Amino acid sequence: MRRKLSLDLVLAIAGILLIGIVAALQSAANQNEASSPSTYDNGANGLNALYVMLQREHLPVSRFESPLVTLRGTGTLVVAGDEALLSLALDGGTQKGLDQWVREGGTLALIGSPWPLDRTMFGLPKMHRAKASFLSGACGLRGPALHIQGTFEEAATVKTCGKTRKDLLSRDGDAYAFAYARGKGSVVYVSSTEPFDNAHLSKMDNAAFAYAVFGNLGNVQFDERVYGYANDNSAWAVLPGPVHIAIIIALAALLLAVIGENLPFAPPVELRERHVRNTREYLQSLAAMLRRGAAQADLVRRYCAEIRKVLQPHAASATAAALLREVEPLETIVHPRDEHVVAAAQLYARVRKDYPW
Repeated sequence: MRRKLSLDLVLAIAGILLIGIVAALQSAANQNEASSPSTYDNGANGLNALYVMLQREHLPVSRFESPLVTLRGTGTLVVAGDEALLSLALDGGTQKGLDQWVREGGTLALIGSPWPLDRTMFGLPKMHRAKASFLSGACGLRGPALHIQGTFEEAATVKTCGKTRKDLLSRDGDAYAFAYARGKGSVVYVSSTEPFDNAHLSKMDNAAFAYAVFGNLGNVQFDERVYGYANDNSAWAVLPGPVHIAIIIALAALLLAVIGENLPFAPPVELRERHVRNTREYLQSLAAMLRRGAAQADLVRRYCAEIRKVLQPHAASATAAALLREVEPLETIVHPRDEHVVAAAQLYARVRKDYPW
């Protein structure tokens, strides 16, 4: 016996799925309140304001959402954020391919501090711990002196500006931002994302510094794949982990419900047809009730009296005489049983049918 999946069950499961997704999205949102250095991010640590500013200044700026190993041609690639630099440092294959791209003429801008990893990648100079909140422009910046606000925790030793290296931000003998040649290309390093983030870009000379860094680098592309913005991602891939778990649980519940509704795990129970009692069974039940009330003799006597009353005017007919003869044995019974009550009731019913009054 197969049963159809009820609409109420489907709606209930769909409701559970919706609630699970909303709860998971809310949980993911709560876990990701701290923004990341992405040009899509409007939070305090995001770089959306920088991206918009460069666009308004009519600079060639775009987002790179493909694997870094597919990078071709020249221009500038910006890898921003401590986690992004850490990911790059741990991926030897991508690092090697990107370094080759730089040596062939590309410009790589590294913004952030993957401390304390090995700094030999891309020919970075030896770095050391140094903390500063306000920095001044160094010899590599043209124009009026700039005073940059942000938190910096890593620096290299200041060197004299030359053809192969130019310091951009320095303080007390430490260079916190610099650019240097590597093969036919170059590397730009800034030890913190704060000078460019949404919270600091409008403060002091930060916007001027950002324009000075990115304004002369040609086509600037920000790596967004590291933050999940990949142009080859499916809809499933872009959903956060909690949503994946919620969908899997809901689908599992739906599958179990479908199996439970359609796959029998035991023989079907056949319901008995409802039994309708006939007149004889009804009279037997009534006789049993009268027996328990010690009223059988009185009922038989009344049936017999009524039958005689009806048949007396027709006693001359053979039918009436035959019926009267059936009454006589019932009248002589002192202690009638159930079958006597049933017989008297049936005889009374026949008389009422044939001799209505």
